Amino acid sequence: DQCAAAVAALDAGDRRTLHRAVHTLKSASANVGARRVSALSRELESMANEAAPEVLGPLLHRLDEERQRAAEALHREVLEKRDETV
Repeated sequence: DQCAAAVAALDAGDRRTLHRAVHTLKSASANVGARRVSALSRELESMANEAAPEVLGPLLHRLDEERQRAAEALHREVLEKRDETV
């Protein structure tokens, strides 16, 4: 999970891994249409190298919440499509 990797990287002070994790999440979420996740990831990516942990922490929390919402919505959509074909 890229959100967990980003949090762990922030906790460890590893800005390079933090940047990589949110970059990966930005791209993956854009590919599935999770625009809020992608936008938050883009914001975090631009701040990852310089912003204070006190700023990044709450944004990572919001990102994880949005990621969970998007995953649930995608799961529901897949189930609906499956039910339409049965």
